[in-house]
Amino acid sequence: MNALTVFARPTVEETQWANDFARWLTPEATTAYSAVDPANVPVTEVTGPAILDVDPSNGFGVMATVPTDVGPYGVQLLRQSQDEPWKVNRLYPPEGVN
Repeated sequence: MNALTVFARPTVEETQWANDFARWLTPEATTAYSAVDPANVPVTEVTGPAILDVDPSNGFGVMATVPTDVGPYGVQLLRQSQDEPWKVNRLYPPEGVN
């Protein structure tokens, strides 16, 4: 999952991190994550492929679980239409990780 790989870079300079991450985000997520200091990001590595939880009745939203070095991250993906790319709307860190 490219978005989480870009997110998981706590040593990258803040402006560069935000610009790189924003390309993967919905407008709402861009606003929400704009205040994140990458130094506070607990994850540093994606450790395996994402597992998708697809609801066949909803072609505009999907949840993914991505294994990382701090545990499985949940990733909510949304798109505006079936021709649009998937964008990250929200990340859910593993339980007990902030």
